[in-house]
Amino acid sequence: TDTAAEMLVKLGADIRARDSTGTTPLHAFAAKGHTNALKAAIHLGKADVNATTKHQQTPLHLASQNGHTEAASLLMYAGAFPDAADAEGMRPLHHVAKHGHAALCQLLLPHVIDPSAPAKDCWRPLHHAAQQGQADVVRALL
Repeated sequence: TDTAAEMLVKLGADIRARDSTGTTPLHAFAAKGHTNALKAAIHLGKADVNATTKHQQTPLHLASQNGHTEAASLLMYAGAFPDAADAEGMRPLHHVAKHGHAALCQLLLPHVIDPSAPAKDCWRPLHHAAQQGQADVVRALL
């Protein structure tokens, strides 16, 4: 059976379409961890893996916030920038640290330029992990 993304692409839908917040279908698929839909949108629909919302969040930011490791891996394989900063200067690693997604932290770390890059509030991923009591993420970041 076809995924929703495959059906949208086959019916001629613009997989790069944006709503009033700049969100694309790829953002929605990443936020929910719908990996089959992500694959279809990327490969069949030529979705932009680095598209940003009005808050400058990419699909990788949303996958990272929600702990969707497989979705994040697919996005990075397709060329998503692991160092992209959103409107608050937070990168995917900040979100991973804040929400305690240790496996996703391990996935991102080899690909980020500076794992201790500060956001606009001067907080680094380690600050978020420590404040939230995310011991596994703290260990990974050290």
